[in-house]
Amino acid sequence: MIRLLNSRGYFMKSLGFVLLFGFISLGAIGGCSDNNSDNNGGAPEAGSGCSTTDECVEVLLSTNSCVGCNLVGANLRGANLRGANLIDADLRGADLVVANLSGANLTRANLSGANLNHANLNRANLSYANLIEADLRKADLGNADLIEADLIEADLRGANLERANLSYANLERANLERANLSYANLSYANLKDANLGGVRPYAALLSGATWCDGECICASPTFGYCLGCAPQDSCTGP
Repeated sequence: MIRLLNSRGYFMKSLGFVLLFGFISLGAIGGCSDNNSDNNGGAPEAGSGCSTTDECVEVLLSTNSCVGCNLVGANLRGANLRGANLIDADLRGADLVVANLSGANLTRANLSGANLNHANLNRANLSYANLIEADLRKADLGNADLIEADLIEADLRGANLERANLSYANLERANLERANLSYANLSYANLKDANLGGVRPYAALLSGATWCDGECICASPTFGYCLGCAPQDSCTGP
Protein backbone atom coordinates (compact mmCIF):
# COMPACT_ATOMS: atom_id res chain seq x y z
CA MET A 1 0.00 0.00 0.00
CA ILE A 2 2.79 2.38 0.96
CA ARG A 3 4.60 1.44 -2.22
CA LEU A 4 1.47 2.20 -4.25
CA LEU A 5 1.04 5.60 -2.64
CA ASN A 6 4.67 6.44 -3.25
CA SER A 7 4.27 5.45 -6.89
CA ARG A 8 1.18 7.62 -7.24
CA GLY A 9 2.97 10.54 -5.59
CA TYR A 10 5.89 10.18 -7.94
CA PHE A 11 3.51 9.98 -10.90
CA MET A 12 1.68 13.16 -9.85
CA LYS A 13 4.93 15.06 -9.38
CA SER A 14 6.15 13.94 -12.79
CA LEU A 15 2.85 14.92 -14.38
CA GLY A 16 3.06 18.33 -12.72
CA PHE A 17 6.53 18.96 -14.16
CA VAL A 18 5.39 17.89 -17.62
CA LEU A 19 2.39 20.22 -17.53
CA LEU A 20 4.48 23.11 -16.20
CA PHE A 21 7.05 22.65 -18.97
CA GLY A 22 4.26 22.50 -21.51
CA PHE A 23 2.72 25.76 -20.35
CA ILE A 24 6.12 27.48 -20.42
CA SER A 25 6.76 26.24 -23.96
CA LEU A 26 3.36 27.37 -25.17
CA GLY A 27 3.89 30.77 -23.61
CA ALA A 28 7.24 31.15 -25.36
CA ILE A 29 5.75 30.14 -28.70
CA GLY A 30 2.81 32.47 -28.22
CA GLY A 31 5.16 35.32 -27.32
CA CYS A 32 7.15 34.82 -30.49
CA SER A 33 3.97 34.78 -32.56
CA ASP A 34 2.81 38.04 -31.01
CA ASN A 35 6.16 39.69 -31.67
CA ASN A 36 6.13 38.62 -35.29
CA SER A 37 2.63 40.02 -35.68
CA ASP A 38 3.66 43.34 -34.18
CA ASN A 39 6.80 43.64 -36.30
CA ASN A 40 5.19 42.65 -39.57
CA GLY A 41 1.44 42.45 -40.04
CA GLY A 42 0.60 44.68 -37.07
CA ALA A 43 2.85 47.56 -38.07
CA PRO A 44 1.42 50.31 -40.30
CA GLU A 45 2.91 50.50 -43.77
CA ALA A 46 5.09 53.45 -44.70
CA GLY A 47 3.58 56.16 -46.86
CA SER A 48 0.17 57.75 -46.99
CA GLY A 49 -1.87 54.71 -48.00
CA CYS A 50 -3.25 56.44 -51.11
CA SER A 51 -2.72 55.05 -54.60
CA THR A 52 -4.38 57.22 -57.25
CA THR A 53 -3.43 60.82 -57.94
CA ASP A 54 -6.83 62.12 -56.81
CA GLU A 55 -6.64 60.18 -53.54
CA CYS A 56 -3.13 61.45 -52.85
CA VAL A 57 -4.12 65.04 -53.60
CA GLU A 58 -6.90 64.72 -51.03
CA VAL A 59 -4.49 63.30 -48.45
CA LEU A 60 -1.96 66.04 -49.12
CA LEU A 61 -4.45 68.88 -48.88
CA SER A 62 -5.98 67.53 -45.68
CA THR A 63 -2.79 66.54 -43.83
CA ASN A 64 -0.08 68.62 -45.55
CA SER A 65 1.94 65.43 -45.87
CA CYS A 66 2.19 62.78 -48.58
CA VAL A 67 5.49 60.91 -48.41
CA GLY A 68 6.29 58.89 -51.54
CA CYS A 69 2.88 59.69 -53.00
CA ASN A 70 1.65 59.32 -56.55
CA LEU A 71 0.94 62.93 -57.53
CA VAL A 72 1.72 62.58 -61.22
CA GLY A 73 -0.02 65.36 -63.16
CA ALA A 74 -1.76 66.60 -60.02
CA ASN A 75 -3.61 69.91 -60.16
CA LEU A 76 -2.16 71.84 -57.22
CA ARG A 77 -2.26 75.27 -58.81
CA GLY A 78 -2.22 77.94 -56.11
CA ALA A 79 -2.29 75.34 -53.32
CA ASN A 80 -1.05 76.31 -49.88
CA LEU A 81 1.56 73.64 -49.13
CA ARG A 82 3.73 75.62 -46.80
CA GLY A 83 5.99 73.25 -44.84
CA ALA A 84 4.48 70.20 -46.55
CA ASN A 85 6.23 66.83 -46.23
CA LEU A 86 6.66 65.54 -49.78
CA ILE A 87 9.79 63.43 -49.44
CA ASP A 88 10.14 61.01 -52.39
CA ALA A 89 6.82 62.19 -53.85
CA ASP A 90 6.20 61.68 -57.57
CA LEU A 91 5.09 65.05 -58.92
CA ARG A 92 5.99 64.57 -62.57
CA GLY A 93 4.08 67.03 -64.75
CA ALA A 94 2.18 68.43 -61.76
CA ASP A 95 0.61 71.90 -61.99
CA LEU A 96 2.08 73.92 -59.11
CA VAL A 97 1.76 77.39 -60.62
CA VAL A 98 1.78 80.05 -57.89
CA ALA A 99 1.70 77.28 -55.24
CA ASN A 100 3.09 78.08 -51.80
CA LEU A 101 5.77 75.48 -51.04
CA SER A 102 7.85 77.64 -48.73
CA GLY A 103 9.73 75.47 -46.23
CA ALA A 104 8.38 72.29 -47.84
CA ASN A 105 10.45 69.10 -47.74
CA LEU A 106 10.81 67.82 -51.31
CA THR A 107 13.93 65.74 -50.78
CA ARG A 108 14.37 63.28 -53.67
CA ALA A 109 10.97 64.31 -55.08
CA ASN A 110 10.42 63.79 -58.81
CA LEU A 111 9.32 67.12 -60.28
CA SER A 112 10.45 66.52 -63.84
CA GLY A 113 8.31 68.50 -66.25
CA ALA A 114 6.35 70.08 -63.39
CA ASN A 115 5.02 73.62 -63.79
CA LEU A 116 6.31 75.72 -60.88
CA ASN A 117 5.90 79.08 -62.59
CA HIS A 118 5.88 81.84 -59.92
CA ALA A 119 5.81 79.19 -57.16
CA ASN A 120 7.07 80.08 -53.69
CA LEU A 121 9.87 77.64 -52.83
CA ASN A 122 11.64 79.89 -50.37
CA ARG A 123 13.67 77.78 -47.91
CA ALA A 124 12.29 74.58 -49.44
CA ASN A 125 14.40 71.42 -49.29
CA LEU A 126 14.88 70.19 -52.86
CA SER A 127 18.11 68.29 -52.30
CA TYR A 128 18.56 65.39 -54.74
CA ALA A 129 15.24 66.33 -56.40
CA ASN A 130 14.58 65.64 -60.07
CA LEU A 131 13.71 68.95 -61.73
CA ILE A 132 14.59 68.01 -65.29
CA GLU A 133 12.75 70.29 -67.73
CA ALA A 134 10.73 71.81 -64.88
CA ASP A 135 9.21 75.26 -65.43
CA LEU A 136 10.60 77.47 -62.66
CA ARG A 137 10.16 80.82 -64.34
CA LYS A 138 10.15 83.62 -61.75
CA ALA A 139 9.92 81.06 -58.95
CA ASP A 140 11.20 82.15 -55.55
CA LEU A 141 13.99 79.73 -54.61
CA GLY A 142 15.67 82.05 -52.15
CA ASN A 143 17.56 80.12 -49.43
CA ALA A 144 16.35 76.84 -50.95
CA ASP A 145 18.41 73.66 -50.58
CA LEU A 146 19.13 72.30 -54.07
CA ILE A 147 22.21 70.21 -53.27
CA GLU A 148 22.79 67.69 -56.08
CA ALA A 149 19.42 68.55 -57.62
CA ASP A 150 19.01 67.60 -61.28
CA LEU A 151 18.00 70.73 -63.21
CA ILE A 152 18.93 69.67 -66.73
CA GLU A 153 17.12 71.92 -69.23
CA ALA A 154 15.06 73.48 -66.44
CA ASP A 155 13.56 76.90 -67.21
CA LEU A 156 14.75 79.28 -64.50
CA ARG A 157 14.28 82.55 -66.34
CA GLY A 158 13.85 85.38 -63.87
CA ALA A 159 13.96 82.99 -60.89
CA ASN A 160 15.22 84.18 -57.52
CA LEU A 161 18.07 81.95 -56.30
CA GLU A 162 19.61 84.39 -53.83
CA ARG A 163 21.53 82.39 -51.17
CA ALA A 164 20.19 79.12 -52.54
CA ASN A 165 22.50 76.12 -52.13
CA LEU A 166 23.11 74.63 -55.59
CA SER A 167 26.36 72.88 -54.80
CA TYR A 168 26.92 69.84 -57.05
CA ALA A 169 23.62 70.59 -58.83
CA ASN A 170 23.33 69.70 -62.51
CA LEU A 171 22.24 72.79 -64.46
CA GLU A 172 23.37 71.60 -67.87
CA ARG A 173 21.48 73.40 -70.65
CA ALA A 174 19.29 75.12 -68.05
CA ASN A 175 17.89 78.54 -68.93
CA LEU A 176 18.99 80.99 -66.24
CA GLU A 177 18.42 84.16 -68.23
CA ARG A 178 17.96 87.15 -65.88
CA ALA A 179 17.98 84.85 -62.83
CA ASN A 180 19.17 86.28 -59.52
CA LEU A 181 22.17 84.22 -58.38
CA SER A 182 23.47 86.75 -55.87
CA TYR A 183 25.14 85.01 -52.92
CA ALA A 184 24.07 81.60 -54.28
CA ASN A 185 26.29 78.58 -53.61
CA LEU A 186 27.16 77.04 -56.98
CA SER A 187 30.31 75.27 -55.91
CA TYR A 188 31.02 72.24 -58.12
CA ALA A 189 27.75 72.80 -59.99
CA ASN A 190 27.53 71.81 -63.66
CA LEU A 191 26.59 74.85 -65.76
CA LYS A 192 27.70 73.47 -69.11
CA ASP A 193 25.81 75.06 -72.00
CA ALA A 194 23.50 76.88 -69.60
CA ASN A 195 21.95 80.17 -70.74
CA LEU A 196 23.39 82.78 -68.39
CA GLY A 197 22.34 85.90 -70.24
CA GLY A 198 21.70 88.79 -67.88
CA VAL A 199 22.24 86.73 -64.71
CA ARG A 200 23.16 88.48 -61.48
CA PRO A 201 25.89 86.38 -59.87
CA TYR A 202 27.07 89.04 -57.42
CA ALA A 203 29.15 87.42 -54.65
CA ALA A 204 28.06 83.95 -55.72
CA LEU A 205 30.23 81.04 -54.57
CA LEU A 206 31.45 79.31 -57.74
CA SER A 207 34.47 77.37 -56.57
CA GLY A 208 34.92 74.28 -58.74
CA ALA A 209 31.86 75.00 -60.89
CA THR A 210 31.90 73.86 -64.51
CA TRP A 211 31.07 76.88 -66.66
CA CYS A 212 29.72 77.40 -70.16
CA ASP A 213 31.52 75.05 -72.52
CA GLY A 214 32.48 72.52 -69.86
CA GLU A 215 36.14 73.52 -70.04
CA CYS A 216 36.03 76.64 -67.91
CA ILE A 217 36.36 75.63 -64.25
CA CYS A 218 36.02 78.30 -61.58
CA ALA A 219 38.97 78.18 -59.23
CA SER A 220 38.05 80.94 -56.83
CA PRO A 221 38.18 79.51 -53.30
CA THR A 222 35.77 82.09 -51.92
CA PHE A 223 33.32 84.59 -53.37
CA GLY A 224 33.83 85.48 -56.99
CA TYR A 225 32.18 84.97 -60.32
CA CYS A 226 33.02 83.57 -63.69
CA LEU A 227 32.60 85.78 -66.70
CA GLY A 228 30.25 83.73 -68.82
CA CYS A 229 32.00 82.27 -71.84
CA ALA A 230 34.98 84.60 -71.66
CA PRO A 231 38.50 83.21 -72.18
CA GLN A 232 39.47 80.52 -69.74
CA ASP A 233 41.91 82.73 -67.89
CA SER A 234 38.94 84.82 -66.74
CA CYS A 235 37.42 81.94 -64.83
CA THR A 236 39.17 82.64 -61.56
CA GLY A 237 37.07 85.71 -60.84
CA PRO A 238 36.88 89.40 -61.76
